[in-house]
Amino acid sequence: MRVLLTALVVLCLVGCGESSEGDLLVSEELPAGPATPFDVPPGVRERTPFSPAVPADGYGIWIAAPSVVEFALGGSADRLRNFAYAPISLSYHLENSVLERAGVDRMTVIATSASTGRVYSATLEEDDPVDPPDEVPNPNPPLKGMRLELESVEGYYTFNLLQFLKLPATTDRYRVHVTLETFQSNVIEIALAKEKS
Repeated sequence: MRVLLTALVVLCLVGCGESSEGDLLVSEELPAGPATPFDVPPGVRERTPFSPAVPADGYGIWIAAPSVVEFALGGSADRLRNFAYAPISLSYHLENSVLERAGVDRMTVIATSASTGRVYSATLEEDDPVDPPDEVPNPNPPLKGMRLELESVEGYYTFNLLQFLKLPATTDRYRVHVTLETFQSNVIEIALAKEKS
């Protein structure tokens, strides 16, 4: 019963959406057994083989990514014209009160350049490329006759680092982490490298 309620709360907190490139995807749309993190499309909000493990006894945010992301000069990796796809797999286990105040989209991703020391940061809020309708229905209608008293929620999210941080298309190493209120993820290193000819 607790697992069912947890899944229900995650759906209510994360929301549901139409499937399209960059949007929330449901399980049947994931490639069967992605071979690499690059096979997981950005916007997936469920566990993948590359999602960091969530310790059973703690709250927090954990991230993982490939150590090297290659790019072609003048290339475009996606419909948003990002020069590469740098997949970040994020897992979290947070108290409901934190998610109610801030939400996953208010997490901040921070990358520091090893060569220049410049710090890049942005929230994980996605820009909506279309005008909202005049009247927006509640995406999380209240559950009638049911009171949810769960203390915490576990969730997952895969995103393209370059969608949120406009890093230069040059070879460099970045130290990356994610924060939300007082929570900070582990720090990972990602190298951006030009494709070898």
